[in-house]
Amino acid sequence: DPISVKMLKINGNEIMDLLKIQPGPKIGALLDKFVKMCNNFIREEIGKTIPINAEVNTLNVNDFYKE
Repeated sequence: DPISVKMLKINGNEIMDLLKIQPGPKIGALLDKFVKMCNNFIREEIGKTIPINAEVNTLNVNDFYKE
């Protein structure tokens, strides 16, 4: 998969702060879900772009990476 948890712009501490929840398996599950969502989005966009335009994918993958 192109994206991993460490590449996300959000981390477990930020999730706990935002949702006001304690550390636990829910944090990892949420991060895993975010990764799956990003990877699915990338696959869908690549699938839409390449067959239609036969050009380089226009998706800006850098939007998914930490700065």
